[in-house]
Amino acid sequence: MSVVFFTVTRIYSFGQISLPERVIEVSRFGGETKILSKEDFEPLNILEKISEGIELLENSSPLKTEQYVSDNICFKTKKNYRALRKEISFAILDKKTGEVFEKRCWFSKEDAIENTIISSGLSQVENIFGLKNEEQEINEELALAVNWWNNHNSDIEVRSLNPEDKPGGYIMIANKFPMLNQYLAYPQDKTGKKYSDIVYIPYSGALHIPELIEEGRRFLNQSVDRAFTELSAAKIESVAYPGRLVVDTIKPDFIKNIFLTEQTDTSLLLSAGDGGLKLAERVLVRLGANKEKAYRYTYSSTGALGLGQIMPATYASIVRLYSKAQLIKDVNIGRVDIVNGIKATVLVFDDHFATVIEKLSKTASGRAALSRKKPEEIEEMRAAVYNGGPGKISSQTAAISSAVAETVGFVAKFRRIRALNLFVD
Repeated sequence: MSVVFFTVTRIYSFGQISLPERVIEVSRFGGETKILSKEDFEPLNILEKISEGIELLENSSPLKTEQYVSDNICFKTKKNYRALRKEISFAILDKKTGEVFEKRCWFSKEDAIENTIISSGLSQVENIFGLKNEEQEINEELALAVNWWNNHNSDIEVRSLNPEDKPGGYIMIANKFPMLNQYLAYPQDKTGKKYSDIVYIPYSGALHIPELIEEGRRFLNQSVDRAFTELSAAKIESVAYPGRLVVDTIKPDFIKNIFLTEQTDTSLLLSAGDGGLKLAERVLVRLGANKEKAYRYTYSSTGALGLGQIMPATYASIVRLYSKAQLIKDVNIGRVDIVNGIKATVLVFDDHFATVIEKLSKTASGRAALSRKKPEEIEEMRAAVYNGGPGKISSQTAAISSAVAETVGFVAKFRRIRALNLFVD
């Protein structure tokens, strides 16, 4: 039976997804009129919509790349240089209807400028997506505003150019991005000859909602718990505290707070008026949306990698030193694998602090200073050493060196995140 839907103006909000208060269903064939309340509707579940968007992009056609002649002049040849343009795909949620649909555009490095619009066409004449609702016979245009560009993890806002639409009616809930194979740690992700398509949910203000924050907290709690359980089952002994299991010398919540510290900007967090809460929640949103793949594609063969931002040489040494832990031997996969990376982080802390204890034990003043440290001060020492190495602790006073601004900022950032009590029941 065909029906016509009329909506009243009052809106109820479920998270960031709005539904009409009621819908009047009227039969075109003279049937009974039924008044539907908001309880008759299933609220739009953002996690389900993200899953729908991921499935949509994973099953859509592969992305394309092409070369073009840039307007810019090459310094050496004095000619217009040839640049690369890539296709990028977006899964967009229409909050009004609950529909998730795919739109694509072309982009290059020249397009990816902060606070600019990504063009949907090759000509770059119109910065819009042209959409058409056949049923209502109206043209609806969307634009993409780049709030912050970071390739597959870019904060991109979907804006309607229809003046009758209210802001925030559309959300970009996932994207498909062409990535060079050399930046992919997992062999199974390398599906193309040079570029491979990855699907990722980048952070955006529209996704900064309680549901995703809580999902990220739940995922991080479960992952850390699993890592500690596996280290305990393997009976990995502490090098820093001989005769004790490593999991009995360090708290899980400390590890969680370190991850948030690693993944937030120091200057932004220390200047935040909310104590850094929103910035810390950004990390949880990324974890809640992407889970095991949250840091899978932030890859560098020579730089820090993974949730704990472990350097390759550090990871390789931990694999050798704690052989009973049976960490993944591949240096790159081992750091981006969530649970394995957490285990490695715990062991890095143990190894580094063993060096500190050994150094402090050589002098009476060092031993006395360490014995007077409170648990929270030990955590701050660990944070300093993790960031800058054992040399950041004075062998005479066990004090954190103030010589390196980066380490001082890291410890200050850790204190603020710890003070948020994000993992206290």
